[in-house]
Formats: sequence, C-alpha cells, structure tokens
Amino acid sequence: MVTTADVQAGASIVHIIDKVLMPPPPPSPSPPPSPPPPTIASVASGVDALSTLVAAVSASPAILAAATDPTTAVSVLAPTNDAFAAALSMLGLTAEQLLADTELLTTILSYHISPTVFTSDAAGPTPLSLPTLLPYGEIVVQRMNGNVMVNDATVVIPDVVAGQSIVHVIDM
Repeated sequence: MVTTADVQAGASIVHIIDKVLMPPPPPSPSPPPSPPPPTIASVASGVDALSTLVAAVSASPAILAAATDPTTAVSVLAPTNDAFAAALSMLGLTAEQLLADTELLTTILSYHISPTVFTSDAAGPTPLSLPTLLPYGEIVVQRMNGNVMVNDATVVIPDVVAGQSIVHVIDM
C-alpha cells in the first residue's frame, strides 16, 4: 500500500510503500527444440544396406533437394546395395561411372519415386499401376504369394515413414 504519494525527488516523483515488492518468478525455461522431422535422406542414411542409394541421391541435385525436405510427400522404392550392384553389372558401369552421369542417375532414381504416397496395404492381388517421376514410367504394385511386389522387385522392408513420405526397401 502507498503510505506517502507524490514525494518530489529532483526531477522524479517517489511513492513510499509499506513493503518490498517481490518480482514474479522467472519464466519456465523453454523446452528443448524438437528434433527435425525425418527426411528420406536421413532415414536411408541410417540403413547400411542403402549406402549406395544414399551416395546416388547425394550425387543427383534434383533428387537430393526433395530427399532432404521433410515436407516432400512421395513413395520411394529404395534399392539395396545388392540391387544396385546387380543393376551396375547389367549396365556395364561402375558405381563411380553411374554417380558421374547425373542425367542417367537422375533418370534411374526418378523411376524409383512415385508421387503417390502408398503403404504396403495398398498392394492387393490386382495389379495397381502408379506413376513415377518419369513422365513415361509407371510401376505396378501387387501382392503375390504373401509378398509385396513392385514390378519384379520384392519389398523387403515396407512402410518406413520419412516425414510425409513412405520408403519401401526393394531387392532389385
């Protein structure tokens, strides 16, 4: 309570009060920042069997931009290292040659990305055609003998969430 008001003190005015004012407690510390949402690149980087894919994505600027953006919403068919080795053998290329040929590399990677986000539940006995990032390439998803197939490849690890995207690891 103010006991004496309006006491002149030089160019200031002082109000005399009957107790010490106590400041409020400091605000609670902010919670630590949340970890960044997973991206296609961060998910793939955590799987040793996808190291060739990670190198390929890193060598393709157009694909890398989408793979590192947590808001990208696509389905990725992620070939294992063994699948890449088989493809390189079929193409007669080394990994270094493929990584240096950005146009071919981006074409191959684009065929492994569908703008349709789908989980393995979408695969039924009837073939389901889905677009890829290639304007002239579609993939066919189907459940056969208990396995989810994409064209001739078997999905060995389905439904890995990567931000707004889904990654399916394939064997070819």
